[in-house]
Formats: sequence, structure tokens, C-alpha cells
Amino acid sequence: MRKASAGLLVGCTAAVIVLAVDLLFTRFSSGLHPLETIELRTYDWRLSHTARPDTARTDIALVEIDEYSLRNLQPNAGRWPWPRAVHSMLIDYLARAPAKVIAYDVLFTEADTRTGFEFGGTTWSGAESDKALADSIKAAGNVLLLADASYDTKTPDAVLPDEGYRLDISGILDREGVLPPFPALAQAAAGLGHNLFILDPDGPLRHMTPFVRAQQRALASLGTAAALRAAGIGPGDVRLEGTALRLGDRRMPLSWRRVDREGKPLLNRGQIHVAFG
Repeated sequence: MRKASAGLLVGCTAAVIVLAVDLLFTRFSSGLHPLETIELRTYDWRLSHTARPDTARTDIALVEIDEYSLRNLQPNAGRWPWPRAVHSMLIDYLARAPAKVIAYDVLFTEADTRTGFEFGGTTWSGAESDKALADSIKAAGNVLLLADASYDTKTPDAVLPDEGYRLDISGILDREGVLPPFPALAQAAAGLGHNLFILDPDGPLRHMTPFVRAQQRALASLGTAAALRAAGIGPGDVRLEGTALRLGDRRMPLSWRRVDREGKPLLNRGQIHVAFG
């Protein structure tokens, strides 16, 4: 009985201390909660120690634009940004594979207005280069392009296509504007995906923002849009269900965070709750 009573007393005392610290910190501090810091750090540790690279899928390929490719293509394509004709050639190559879905993580928000440049031993105009890219995207029929949601500014002249998602407004971050690719590319693409990401309060990027909303239209992230297309899940089969995102017959648990109007994370205050996958 004495051991049981002592154990109960220690447990109750520890619980009271934790609750008191939590109450005081929440009320008087604007910093990151120490318990949340512990959770985030142990989350990183758990992931690093449970990851199994040998089970990674082999049917997903990352084609990187890195320092090596920039230097390697410079004699023929010039310095970055490359002519759109280079991207056209890559789209054609991937389409011949054939790739099931091509998610192209490069912004093309404006047309190329150059009147002439050397490429492949001939002189191209920016308009010709843009047309080559649009033609390749349309011919492939499965290219998802990037829409810029990182700068929350009104874009009255930019019309965001309706991707067909019908989601409740709760849990989706509203943006003043999302800038799609210039019209010829937006019309040729099979769909669009946004590029907004929000860092966790302690700095790293651990989560993604599955949807944002602009012009009363919901837009999936580029990764979410690619996964939905690869799985054959249409916009009508996507919905929010409480604390989860229902994607056809799949269910994605969501984490809810407080953010400000610009999407920046808040700690112990703020009224906007956003869903993260």
C-alpha cells in the first residue's frame, strides 16, 4: 500500500508540475513551447531511425536541375534561366519513356520576350521557344505545371483555372493571389499545383500544405496533384473529413497549425488554423 500510495503521489505531483508549466508558458510566453520542441526533435529522431530506404519505390524519378546540369548545359543552352526550348526537349524525352505523370517544378509565369538568341546552332525567338514548350506539354498530355503561391499579392490579370476541387473553407489557407503559368502554357498543361510551403516554428520543413485557395478556387500542391493524377483520383473524390483528408479510398491524417494571414507560423496566438499533411 505504501509503495502504491508513493507511486500515485509521485505521478500526481509530476502531472501537476507539467500542467502548471504548460499553463504558465501558454499564458505568459510567445516562444515555442518546450514540450512541443521535444516532440519535434523526437519526431526527427523517430523518422531517421525508422526509415527503410530499401523499401523506397523505384517507379518515381527525380530529375534535378543542379549545379552539374547547369554547368554541363551552359555551352549549348547558356546560363540559367535556360531557353524554354531546353525544357521542351526534356518534356519530349520524359514522354517517350513513357512517364505516367510529369510534375514540372519550374515557374513559367511570364512569356519569353527576347527577340533572338543562339541555341543549337540556330537563332530562336522567345516566342518560338515558348511555343515549342507549349506544344511539347500539350502533346505529352500529362504535365502538371507550377503556380506561384509564395507571394501573397493580388493578381487581377491572372486567372486561376478551376481544377474542380470542392472543399470546405476551414483548414485551407486563403491567398490574395496565385500566379499561374502564362496563358499558353496554362492551357496546354494537364493541371496546376501550388508551391507554398510553411516552415515549422523551430525552423525545419517537415510538412506540406496540401491545398490553398485563391479566387474562390482550391488548388492542390504540385506533389498532391501529381499523386492524385497518378492514382487516378479525381477532384470530386477529394474532401476534408474532420482531421483528415479523404483522397478517394485513401485517408491522409492532417496536422493543424496556427498561421497568420501571410501563412507564417504563429506560436500561442492566432485564429487561422491550417491543415498540413
